Amino acid sequence: MANLPYSGPQRQTNDKPVVWVGSSKDDISAMPGSVKASFGHRLRQIQQGKAPLDMKRLPQVGLGVCELRETFDRNAYRVVYVANL
Repeated sequence: MANLPYSGPQRQTNDKPVVWVGSSKDDISAMPGSVKASFGHRLRQIQQGKAPLDMKRLPQVGLGVCELRETFDRNAYRVVYVANL
């Protein structure tokens, strides 16, 4: 069996695609590991059509705009995303 590099979980056919805008993917990748893992898990839930329990809707910004929050080492991290365009 060939030793292939791991490329992460494969998107299921019914999963919603993630479209990264600007430097957003690099910005999340630069976050501490536990923060990145937490956001990654919750973004995966969103791809599968599930709503993370701690998401916050931001209707004042626009329809379908939501925020995920995380704290680590006295710092606050935020991911703002749009779903259901």
